[in-house]
Amino acid sequence: MGMMKQAFLPILSSFLLFACSTPPEPGSLSVSDAWVRAVPPASGITAAYMTILNDSEVADTLVSVTCDVSRVVEMHAVEVTSEGAMRMHRLKSIPVDAGGRLTLAPGGEHLMLIGLQQPMQVGVYVPLKMTFRKSGTQLVMARIRKE
Repeated sequence: MGMMKQAFLPILSSFLLFACSTPPEPGSLSVSDAWVRAVPPASGITAAYMTILNDSEVADTLVSVTCDVSRVVEMHAVEVTSEGAMRMHRLKSIPVDAGGRLTLAPGGEHLMLIGLQQPMQVGVYVPLKMTFRKSGTQLVMARIRKE
């Protein structure tokens, strides 16, 4: 298969999944402002950010994320040590409070896309399959941008 076809098929399948996905029910989780940081092709790793809104009266938890364009996706947080240094550590899950808003942002909780399978070109969308403990799975399309 030609290189162009190999690069195009994951993008096409992602858009088809997005077009066929059902919108969230009222009173459930919704994701907005999803974006992925553009990085040089040799980088192999990048981060994704977004806002998760929980309109329900029940707390939920983000338990896993997968992505067609990376080998693995990990949930991470940045903390400041007692010496004032910033340190990133992996999270097993991320809670979303009932009636709450969770912002995944630089310098805080975020998603790390590790083992990138294709270049992160500005303007292209990356599919993130996000699984929540109670709300199930949502496909989120995150646009690649510089910042």
